[in-house]
Amino acid sequence: MNVYANTKKESEKIIAKTKEGYLILRPSVILWFSPNTTNDRPFSRLLKNLDQGTPAVYDTSRKFQPSYLGHICEVIDVSIQKKLWNEIILVAVEDLKSRYDTAKDILAPFGITVEVADKHDTLPVVKEDLSKLKKLNLPAYSYDRMIQKIIDEIKHRELFQL
Repeated sequence: MNVYANTKKESEKIIAKTKEGYLILRPSVILWFSPNTTNDRPFSRLLKNLDQGTPAVYDTSRKFQPSYLGHICEVIDVSIQKKLWNEIILVAVEDLKSRYDTAKDILAPFGITVEVADKHDTLPVVKEDLSKLKKLNLPAYSYDRMIQKIIDEIKHRELFQL
């Protein structure tokens, strides 16, 4: 484990000791249209490809279960309504995807071609167990639903301008 992962793990242990209760959500790589397009986050790169016509070249070697901010917000909302406490919940989709997969699926409807890059990422692939979403009757998203929501948000991004 790296320093980032260890810090998160230790933070969760501290949070779990609270007397008032806790709810810890564990997303993966979060995809969502963000009005902050000045940073170099994965989604900002996608928008740059779309808006500026910059080359769309994405890695295929690293697989992950993407998370979508809208899904995370729904899980938070339902968790508050249900008064769920003292839970650690993974929030992502079941499918393992690469940055190439997500970029291709998001940019293709806009006519942007995405090229393959293999960065030979050798980190182990971890498929997380998302059964707690179902067990707690929380919203679950498919990969296709997540992608469609993101595409719709991009098409209507004027609604997200600050």
